[in-house]
Parts: sequence; structure tokens; C-alpha cells
Amino acid sequence: MNKSIALIFTLLMLIISGCKTQNVPLSEEVNPIPLSQLEMRGELHTRIAKNYARLEETRFQPKFVFHTDEESGNWPGDIEGRTMLGLVMAAQVAGREPLYLEEIIAQIPEHLNEKGYFRPILSNFKASEMRVLYNEHINHP
Repeated sequence: MNKSIALIFTLLMLIISGCKTQNVPLSEEVNPIPLSQLEMRGELHTRIAKNYARLEETRFQPKFVFHTDEESGNWPGDIEGRTMLGLVMAAQVAGREPLYLEEIIAQIPEHLNEKGYFRPILSNFKASEMRVLYNEHINHP
């Protein structure tokens, strides 16, 4: 059985490696269509509208979106970053400005430590992978 699988895999690899792809010049760029130029209809439109409405529920509003370590499960910046990203993407496809995005962005500095990161500065040379990961998402989307 193992020999048969190995033989089939080898033949498949030989066939694939012999396939020729289109010769596309490296200088040719792919130009994606901006989301703002697409018109969503049907089920996709309905799902986008529901997602947008969900992102404007109370728990994602500025007063509630900034979480403590305990509330976020020690993932600083996670809910904040995901909320902002979701609002930006939803705005592009829905064609309307998010209700709370600017207020959320305006409140970010109130939730940063003196070095510009979420949560208190760790002492004694401690590091947290989660802090680096999610603070990086907020600072450099």
C-alpha cells in the first residue's frame, strides 16, 4: 500500500513539474479593483450589512471597545485592532462612513502607556509575544 502511494505521489509530482505556466512578464502588475468600486448584491450584500450593524453594536462602541488584560484574555490591542479593521473594510464595501471609527481612533492615546503601547510596561526584561503582536497591528496596519 505504501509503495503504491509513493508511486502515485511521484508520478503526480513528475506530471506537475512538467506542466508549463503562462509566461507573464515580471514587470506586469496585477491591479485589483478597489472595494469601493464594487457593488454588492444579494446574500453578500445582506451579510456585509449584518456584519456592519454588528460592528456598531454597543460592545464595539468607543466606551466599551478598549479592554483590560483580563477582558481581552491578555491579548492587548486585539479587539481594538480587529474592530477598527472591520469598520474600515465594511466602510469600503458598504459605501458609508462608520459611526464610531473616528471616536475610537481619537481615544487610542488614552489607553497607551508612555512608550506608546497598550497595557503597562513590563518590568525585569519580561516580554510578551501577545503584546508585541497586537500592538504592532494597531501601530502598523
